[in-house]
Amino acid sequence: MLFRSATTLLFGASISGTVFDSQLNGGRVAGVFVKACPRAGGDCVTATSSALGNYVVRGVSPGDYDLSFVPPATSTLLAKSLPMPVSVVGTGAVPGVNVALDRGGSIDGVVSVSDPNGGTAGPVANAHVVACLQGGGSCVGALANSSGVYVLKGLAAGTYDLAIAPPFGSFLANGA
Repeated sequence: MLFRSATTLLFGASISGTVFDSQLNGGRVAGVFVKACPRAGGDCVTATSSALGNYVVRGVSPGDYDLSFVPPATSTLLAKSLPMPVSVVGTGAVPGVNVALDRGGSIDGVVSVSDPNGGTAGPVANAHVVACLQGGGSCVGALANSSGVYVLKGLAAGTYDLAIAPPFGSFLANGA
């Protein structure tokens, strides 16, 4: 038995723009994860900004989309969502959806072992340091390097609770 089926595939529309650093006059940001999610529900479509900060989200269907922009983990820039949806009509392009990402703050320090006699015995490599915004906000984490140094980047303004966990498999315990 032979079955035949006719299917038509449509080219989707695109949303494009440039990601800028709000504190660098015209500075463009590479490696930003861009996500377009349909307001009506369904699968999100993603892209990543190029070395020149340009992005193109391809294959979107007609409708309204919420766009969010997440900078690379090594960046001090803050993630951002557009306040208004982007409307896509037909299969055309929606160019010029540009965004400027703001810089966040950072927390840095050194994780070290306390000597029972009151001194410092040395740095703790691979300790996991986490800062969580008080009042139920986002958390940011990092591992201390071989010198015990950690840097938490891209923090929004606010007061943070800091937690430090010893490296997995170590004899160290969480201290006050």
